[in-house]
Amino acid sequence: MLQLCMVLAQGALTVFCDPVEDLETRERLARQPAQFVRLEYMQITPGKEQAYLETERKWAPIHEAFMRDGLIFSWGCAKARPNEVGVQYISWMSFHSLSALENLYDEANLLNYMEEEALESLHQETHACRTIVGQELLISEAFTLHDPFISDPRKRPYFVLGFMDPKPGKEDAYRRMEIDIFRPAFERWAQQEPNFWGWALRKAVVQSGQVPPGAYRTQNVYFDSLAKWDLDKWETFMQAEFKEQAPMVAEYRTERRVVFDILFAADMAMQKERQEWAKLKGSWRAEHERGGYRIKTIENYRETLMEYDPQGNLLKSTSNPMRIECRHGLNYFLTFHEQGTWTSIYQVKGDTWYEQMPWIFNDQVKEGPPDEFLVYRRIK
Repeated sequence: MLQLCMVLAQGALTVFCDPVEDLETRERLARQPAQFVRLEYMQITPGKEQAYLETERKWAPIHEAFMRDGLIFSWGCAKARPNEVGVQYISWMSFHSLSALENLYDEANLLNYMEEEALESLHQETHACRTIVGQELLISEAFTLHDPFISDPRKRPYFVLGFMDPKPGKEDAYRRMEIDIFRPAFERWAQQEPNFWGWALRKAVVQSGQVPPGAYRTQNVYFDSLAKWDLDKWETFMQAEFKEQAPMVAEYRTERRVVFDILFAADMAMQKERQEWAKLKGSWRAEHERGGYRIKTIENYRETLMEYDPQGNLLKSTSNPMRIECRHGLNYFLTFHEQGTWTSIYQVKGDTWYEQMPWIFNDQVKEGPPDEFLVYRRIK
């Protein structure tokens, strides 16, 4: 199964190398959350709910350390409200690459974060109070264009998972409906309702054990409690947006919804990407050996690049969406241009930014050696 997932992951990432002229698509690529999410469905040993919550409290700082070291993107656990699906508790973990799972919970790795005796005790406590009855690996299909920098899950007390099961022969039509109709509608709703943070669609590529029906999962995330919603406003919006699509929805899929209250979530401030953004934001200058120089200005999800001749005359200026990914122990810098994507491994040391030229990623490009670097100095 892992080999299958690796093939899927590679296929999903090749789109980053293709030319993309549409600005909205490039903005989405820049702001895309982690490509993968692992969900674990848990049943609690009778009478052990408080003990289970205590074990998750102890695991939380370990997962925050995983985030700090760039091993995972996010983690948390939530309790399901009464439902017909049979779900009690779930935990989630998101990451950019499947290699994140290879040795994450190996004892050798965990001992980097906890003493051996304490780790053994935590394992015993965890196994005594809960059983993982099902697991699934989800891959991102679509999401609303929101600001991930305000996505601290500790500030949003609940979310809704839609367990979607497309009707036979209707999977492609169902998927297009979610992406072409529901996604833009929820983006409009986010502009009207400040308590609504965003929406996402994911597809299960691997499932094992007892998992809810269907291969697709939608997620609606909220900043505040449902009690504070203007429900009349919500009903009016739904009627206006989806009245014509109502028959289509029932024709394309079966839906089961479960509301989850977030109990624990790793602090997003610990996230490796957040730390890297803090290092990169500002303006940087790199000198060209042939004369002249370039200045890069980095803001959240955007790079502005200006090229100057030796006399200081501006030759060109471009501004494009960008993203940072921390995976495999390396920092990746991606800028999404109309002509394609600039991908670089980089490192920031104090006020110096070392950016590896992208020839290493493309055998067809012979412009320079694979170990060539641009060196930027911070100017503000």
